Amino acid sequence: MQTNTTKHPSAIQSDDSKRLPISACVITYNEEMNIEDCLRSLSFCDDIVVVDSFSTDRTLEISRGHTSRIYQHTYEGNITQKNFALSNVKYEWVLSLDADERVSPELEKEIRAEFARGFGGYSGYLIRRHVNYLGKWINHCGWFPDYKLRLFNKRHAHFGGSEPHDMVITSSKVRRLRGKILHYPCDSVSEHLRTIDKYSTITAARLSSCSYSRAVALLILAPLGKFLEMYVLKGGILDGIHGLIICLISSFSRFLRYAKIIEMKLSSEEVNR
Repeated sequence: MQTNTTKHPSAIQSDDSKRLPISACVITYNEEMNIEDCLRSLSFCDDIVVVDSFSTDRTLEISRGHTSRIYQHTYEGNITQKNFALSNVKYEWVLSLDADERVSPELEKEIRAEFARGFGGYSGYLIRRHVNYLGKWINHCGWFPDYKLRLFNKRHAHFGGSEPHDMVITSSKVRRLRGKILHYPCDSVSEHLRTIDKYSTITAARLSSCSYSRAVALLILAPLGKFLEMYVLKGGILDGIHGLIICLISSFSRFLRYAKIIEMKLSSEEVNR
């Protein structure tokens, strides 16, 4: 059971059984395969907030085994969901995870150490995210080290960015940690393709002001540019066949983005044929 006693960071004991005055936030939708490990890795946080967009699987049932602080909120985008979660936390310090992420033991120890020493004037921490793709840890492709601002003081930060890629925005002093967030984004190539199909639809809608002629040019150039960036410049070739698959699918995601923009233009009769 969670406790609700707030302690000053300097008063936190080194005993690993003591929970820290951190509000952990997770947004979910049909995450029964991921949510157990995610919430278990957050057990050192005294407050865990789950915002669910009306899951139809066992996500809520599993989540109730870890927290009673569960809200259901109609999905309006990652940014809106996470700011809604932020509005319902108990503590100033917030740790944000996605359902397919986990806090590594090393990161938990490092966070405990930061609380014990009183933060040193920082209001946020950038954390490396390490992706496990088809059973392999990816060290290149631009996927690692993928620093994300995930631990922060809510008085100095909020969620922003461009859908579907949210980010924590702050103008205050931040520091990098060495511990990792472990990321398990997909179990198969099929799941990866479903994800980029969904994300490319969202991105295409956001970029709908792109002209037809520009979209046609980018349909050809953007996929090649993305592949060369990830596979050559960012060393995806060093991740072997996994890196090749990642870079090709990322390239295809660019193709989908502009193909869908062209589709919108054609369906709206903006192009004279």
